[in-house]
Amino acid sequence: MKDILGFVIARDIMHQRQWLAVIKELGGYNALPILNSFPQRKENQRFSYACISFTIDGTGTPTGR
Repeated sequence: MKDILGFVIARDIMHQRQWLAVIKELGGYNALPILNSFPQRKENQRFSYACISFTIDGTGTPTGR
């Protein structure tokens, strides 16, 4: 579990650095659109709150958070 958590944290840091590089390339924070102004009807809601769960019994039903 510690190895998985270490990997996930490292990937999160990498993603944050990618986003910061894009923000800088686009001209800084003032050049970005405000996310709340994006029309929710255009949001691909199938992936908005997607969660992948791995269980021991193979049912795919989460046993906790």
